[in-house]
Amino acid sequence: MIPRVKFSVIPLDSMLKGLQDFLSVNHPWSKALLHEYPELERALERATNPKKRKAVIDEYFRREYSLSRDNLEATSQRFQKSWDSVNASFLKALSDVVEMPWSGAPYIAARVSMNMICPRFLDKRVFDVYYKSTSEKMRRISAHEVLHFLYFDKLAAVFPDIPKSHYEGPYLSWKLSEMVPLAVLSDPRIQKVLPHKPHIYTQWQKTDVDGRPLLDQLQEIYDSRKDFADFLRKAYDFVQKHQKEIGELK
Repeated sequence: MIPRVKFSVIPLDSMLKGLQDFLSVNHPWSKALLHEYPELERALERATNPKKRKAVIDEYFRREYSLSRDNLEATSQRFQKSWDSVNASFLKALSDVVEMPWSGAPYIAARVSMNMICPRFLDKRVFDVYYKSTSEKMRRISAHEVLHFLYFDKLAAVFPDIPKSHYEGPYLSWKLSEMVPLAVLSDPRIQKVLPHKPHIYTQWQKTDVDGRPLLDQLQEIYDSRKDFADFLRKAYDFVQKHQKEIGELK
């Protein structure tokens, strides 16, 4: 059964928990988030300890969430209408490409949030999407995140010994999951139903291995695959051999 991606407004407490994590002082994405919210950034300059910082973040987003509630609801409805036009065809094509049937719940939850980082939660089949995104960007982000759910099901089938804890950063299986969307989502079967430029971390776009772009080499592995399992095995072997050049996501 092909699931439906269902959009709704993220509950306030769930949003606050995620934002507190991403806005911790040493988090690599905190600067990007604060750049999006300059008023909060200025307020945090006066926060002299972690407890005060947490309180400032909490107060700011409680207020903004309340003020933006109507906008969040309207955005959720707009995103749903935009996505519904491609949901069945995209998820069917994705299943064909990854060579993995959909299983589990009949829906995937997409939560419209004020968090621009857009995390995903594999076990719950939930991902967040930023409320200021255009419908086009929403579709790019959604395609990327929906791929993750099926991709990791396939990874578990091909590599049953990789623990699920390694499906998150900073582990290599997670890094690979953020590299392969360029090749997978560029597949003609995907582009036919959802033409878009796949969303990939800039760092991977700029990474070279043996003097050649990392993503170009993964594309070559994809293009020469026997099947998707063959692609996964060879791609994982490739990134294992080149962990030093790949490094950490910054």
